Amino acid sequence: MQGIKINYLTYYFTNSESTVQFIGYTAKNMVDKYKSAMEELLNGLVTLTAGEQAYTSVNTSSIQSSLVDNSNFKALFTGNWSYTANGKKYIDRIEGNKMHEVTEDKQYKTIWLITWLDKCTYVLRLLTSNDPAAKLIKPDSPITIEVLEMDANKMSYRLSYGGAKKLGKMTKEK
Repeated sequence: MQGIKINYLTYYFTNSESTVQFIGYTAKNMVDKYKSAMEELLNGLVTLTAGEQAYTSVNTSSIQSSLVDNSNFKALFTGNWSYTANGKKYIDRIEGNKMHEVTEDKQYKTIWLITWLDKCTYVLRLLTSNDPAAKLIKPDSPITIEVLEMDANKMSYRLSYGGAKKLGKMTKEK
């Protein structure tokens, strides 16, 4: 590794029983490619009580990569979701790191890039759109979405853009 510039992402955890240090690293020129994967791994670290440890050794399929009970938002945020804005119904189809948005009448189409910042926050960046409302969005300006509550059928969120904040709700389409 001589001569290679390295970036580290480090987590430390200490309680009365132990201390854990977990280090992720990659070449400096590869940080953009691997940072979200390292954060996902590190954010998946959990502490378990003795009872939880006994349970998970029997049923490992129940383990979530999360630090809180309702944090599997990324896994739930798949398929088609809808919301209403400015009197129009929008339907969002989530596919990997892209969100394909279309108005109910299919007149306007927008494609967004989704980047998850943590277990409950993601950023949207406009890739392409023919919706006149999208002209108000500055190129490369992020729209930050903080998921407040979510289940398999509905989601409430706080949207932040250009200093403004707005609460919203989305519903899972069947």
